[in-house]
Amino acid sequence: MKSTDVDPRARHWQVTRELEPRLLSHFLAVAETGSISAAADFLNLSQPALSKSIKGLEERLGVELLKRLPTGVALTHY
Repeated sequence: MKSTDVDPRARHWQVTRELEPRLLSHFLAVAETGSISAAADFLNLSQPALSKSIKGLEERLGVELLKRLPTGVALTHY
């Protein structure tokens, strides 16, 4: 690794430290219910707002956390 390269582990920890607890609670609600709509009801949010929050978390982490399916969502291997 060159001295100008950023250690990927350092990048990971930087991103993780910057995550807002709200984003994590949104993700956990979707993971537990298996549905963005059900999680939105539980969190008292609109479905579009929760979808946007989850999408933002995925973009921030650089991975797809959920597979969107016609019957709900499934967790990816991340």
